[in-house]
Amino acid sequence: MKYLLTRWMLQSVGRLSDGVRLGWRTGFDSGVMLEYVYENRPRGISPLGVWLDGLFLSNEVWDGVRSRRDLLIGQLTAALGYYERPTVFDMAAGVGSYLFALPSERATIVAGDFADEAVAAGQAKALRLGRADIVFRKSDAFRREGLACQAADV
Repeated sequence: MKYLLTRWMLQSVGRLSDGVRLGWRTGFDSGVMLEYVYENRPRGISPLGVWLDGLFLSNEVWDGVRSRRDLLIGQLTAALGYYERPTVFDMAAGVGSYLFALPSERATIVAGDFADEAVAAGQAKALRLGRADIVFRKSDAFRREGLACQAADV
């Protein structure tokens, strides 16, 4: 009953939340959705929508996702220290916001994703932030020949 009620809420009044609408449009596990969760800034249609979005973003699952991002940034930064000029490759990076937290002078970063929207958003962010070291490319993580990068250190 709890899951039926939750589904009904997400499909009806929940659509006032920008995060819920984005989740339905791109998938709740998409890279674009994760970028929204990382921003952690409630938005919506009307004050009710903003409030609902705040509830949505404060879910403990999203807290775990944000904690995982912080851990990933720390681990990647440490791994970069083992190489002089490494190539970093994420085959399903989404918008790859955590990649922008890595030092810009240390590596060449290739961010691949299957979703055109994620690749375009990542490219735009890299351009806007002047991060020529981060390159976004269309990538198919399920086909070796479809990968955006064929050799990487990390």
